[in-house]
Amino acid sequence: MYFFGLWAPKNTPQPIIDKLHTEIEKALAEPTVIARITANAGEPCTCRSPTLNRTSRPRIAKWADVVKRAGIAIQN
Repeated sequence: MYFFGLWAPKNTPQPIIDKLHTEIEKALAEPTVIARITANAGEPCTCRSPTLNRTSRPRIAKWADVVKRAGIAIQN
């Protein structure tokens, strides 16, 4: 299963966060978007920051450790 999240910069005004969330919910309610996500082993889900952070932080930590142990370097 794939995991995608959308984060805004720290201190983004709450009205902007709310607008983004509303628009993302609209997009994820579209049948074509739902079909595309589920066809690629995904599950559409909208959640606010606390839930997204609680879900994503362990995954980020896990894969950061994998990258570090593998000696993978990011090049610009």
